[in-house]
Amino acid sequence: ASGYLSVMESLREVPGMHVSQVSARTWAISARFYNSVYANKQQVLVDGVEAYSPVFSGVHWDLVDLPLEILERVEVVRGPGATLWGSNAVNGVINILTEEAADLQGGQITLGAGNELDRYVSFRYGDQFDGGHYYVWANNRAMDSNFLPSYGNAYDGFERSIAGFRVDIGQLEGHKLTFSGRIQESDFSIFSDNPRQFPASISQDPVYRIGNSSGAQLLARYSTVEDLQLSWQLLFSYDLVDQNNAMGFEHFTDTSSIDWRGQLDAGSRHKIELGFRLQNHSFESESTMLTDLSFTPSLPVVELVPELSFTKFDAYLQDEFILIPEKLTLLSGAKLEDNYFTGFEFQPAARLAWTVSPSQFVWASVSNAVATPSLFQHNYRYTLSYMDLGALQGSPTGVYDPISWQGSPGSLDVENLIAYETGWRTLVTPGT
Repeated sequence: ASGYLSVMESLREVPGMHVSQVSARTWAISARFYNSVYANKQQVLVDGVEAYSPVFSGVHWDLVDLPLEILERVEVVRGPGATLWGSNAVNGVINILTEEAADLQGGQITLGAGNELDRYVSFRYGDQFDGGHYYVWANNRAMDSNFLPSYGNAYDGFERSIAGFRVDIGQLEGHKLTFSGRIQESDFSIFSDNPRQFPASISQDPVYRIGNSSGAQLLARYSTVEDLQLSWQLLFSYDLVDQNNAMGFEHFTDTSSIDWRGQLDAGSRHKIELGFRLQNHSFESESTMLTDLSFTPSLPVVELVPELSFTKFDAYLQDEFILIPEKLTLLSGAKLEDNYFTGFEFQPAARLAWTVSPSQFVWASVSNAVATPSLFQHNYRYTLSYMDLGALQGSPTGVYDPISWQGSPGSLDVENLIAYETGWRTLVTPGT
């Protein structure tokens, strides 16, 4: 046992992953480079379903932090993975996979506490029924605020409760049906006495604010066995998120998705993968006034388009071609995507792998991946600070005007990466 209590902590063990805990609740996680809280180049999935937020094209890690007691594994792919997983899979892909219901039978309770961990309580119970298996689970975690040497109490503590289920039905020969879902609620505080954003001259000594987030996810998957000539799966998912960032901005998003993926055995030398996905995002936002600022009129810190609905479609094809059996393999494919912000994007990739010997492996690849703009970049205004503009000319007026940073609707393009990679892998000590 590792002793870790979160998915984020466990990722510290993966070579090449950059994992930083910014606050008791907030994390910055990415592979290779461009890591920040708002990193938009690391694709994250839960049981194959995208977890990124279209609001800022990143991940709310508190919403995907499932208890480790129900996870089968966490897959990490370093490097571009756009051909299979689409836009924003620039630095890599993290796929969080839950255990099958048949493997989590019986009950388990996990308890934990520490000097920063107020409490950790996790419960799961699994059983079987005629034709299938199921398990239910629940988790509650509360973290104390961090301590900042320059300020003292960081006021960033949080508490989160989450519960869910999974049902696997396999009574039909050669087929499997899975239902899963979860619901969660979290409350958190943030330290808002930021001199840059809230000058002391116009502040009524704000200390901290209370925010909250909640969400619900449902998944239904129908899949065939993998040893058929054509094996495939059809996945329906629905994701609901309500996020109040405690700084004058609340957003509500719901995402529905249908995803079909297939594997075709096309002879002894070809293995073809193909699929398509259709997503619909609905977004609503509300900017609230910050009442603890003494100037008039009070302005929102963040303003965004109040309501928006848009769709995204993508399709991919990939072929694994065995050039020389057990020696040389060519993997090539491409994904075509149509998104709301930039329209059609084409993301191809090719990889050549050479098995030099049973203990040596050489590969080279070239790939194209894109990171699409977010709603924040597309249409928003963020108030950075407030300033008496008259004071710049030597005549203070006592009126503070907002200094804002605005998005650029209609003028944004994708961030485009063309990656050339090569590697050599060897087994130093033969296994027993």
